[in-house]
Amino acid sequence: SGTGLTVRILSKFRPDTSIYAACHEDHLCNRMALLHNVHPILLHCSARDATKTIEAFKKELIARKLVKKGDQIIILTGGHHKIKWHTDTIKVSTI
Repeated sequence: SGTGLTVRILSKFRPDTSIYAACHEDHLCNRMALLHNVHPILLHCSARDATKTIEAFKKELIARKLVKKGDQIIILTGGHHKIKWHTDTIKVSTI
């Protein structure tokens, strides 16, 4: 997450399911931990490469036993910080 906006938008709807949020900075993880059903995960890879970030995130979810092979997850990425409520990508992915 670059700003956490996409996660804040999702959390605002108070879903019953968990929201796992990839972060590249400690202060964002700390802020997101206060949101409803949000579980931030600090990643130590470059934030510039979305494909590598998503793969690192999937590996971290598996390592923490939050998902298992065969599970389906929905990946949302935001990018236009100046446009409110804008999401660049919505992807269903199988672990």
